[in-house]
Amino acid sequence: MMGWPSMQDTKTSSRISEITLPVTGMTCAGCAARVRKSLQAAAGVLSADVNFALDQARIATDADTSLLPEWVSAIRTVGFGILEDRFELAVSGMSCASCAATLEQALRKVPGVLEADVPGQGFELGIRDARLHHHDEGPARAGA
Repeated sequence: MMGWPSMQDTKTSSRISEITLPVTGMTCAGCAARVRKSLQAAAGVLSADVNFALDQARIATDADTSLLPEWVSAIRTVGFGILEDRFELAVSGMSCASCAATLEQALRKVPGVLEADVPGQGFELGIRDARLHHHDEGPARAGA
């Protein structure tokens, strides 16, 4: 199974990455065209190539992956979805709401993470759940 999204660094003078997202619900070239048009209007997208037969969208960007939620939203806005996973992690050592906020911010910076929620209550047990809504990134591959 392929990891999603995958990122590749292309060999150019500026740092351009390619991100591949698995798009669900496309059945024809018209569907792919709607997704492509929506993605190309999104912030940070230099170009988008969408293939309905492969169920994927490839985005060329010079931005970091912090714009991933916006790109996912662009796909959803035109009526399509993406494959995603949700995880809950047991986290120990947090003692306050500030710890929870710091962890949440750090998790949101991880490539592929769309949402991170670390509840800030009930620290008396010392173990909290961190809920992640993300795409399995898989290993990044260098080269074009």
